[in-house]
Amino acid sequence: MKNTWLLVTLVGATVSFFYFYKSQQPVSIITSPPEINLSYQITKIEIVSGDEFYLKLDDGRSIKAHLEVDTLPGTKSKVIGLLNDSKLPRVKIRRKDQDGWLVDIFLSQNGQEISLSDWLRLNKMVLE
Repeated sequence: MKNTWLLVTLVGATVSFFYFYKSQQPVSIITSPPEINLSYQITKIEIVSGDEFYLKLDDGRSIKAHLEVDTLPGTKSKVIGLLNDSKLPRVKIRRKDQDGWLVDIFLSQNGQEISLSDWLRLNKMVLE
């Protein structure tokens, strides 16, 4: 009887440890690189700043991405508003760099597709 309780306790502790350990692991950033110059639908966006994002692609990969422009402080909230009002975001991978992927993000708004970088430039939210 003692052996059974000891076995149940050890199995329970092992399962609990691995569940906790797995839940504490960071999100993996792509296992295989995306194709350069191809477009992917974006299924999830985590906005780090007005020009830096974590993107989940329609093929299941996750990437750290940034735009070709650097944004002014305080731009993040405006980008969140734009993304919330847009439909069908997609990303075009431009190239790999030292800190992720340089990308173009395109959004459909009012039936027109717009580039997030161009929108930021038009609204004077980029550093010169």
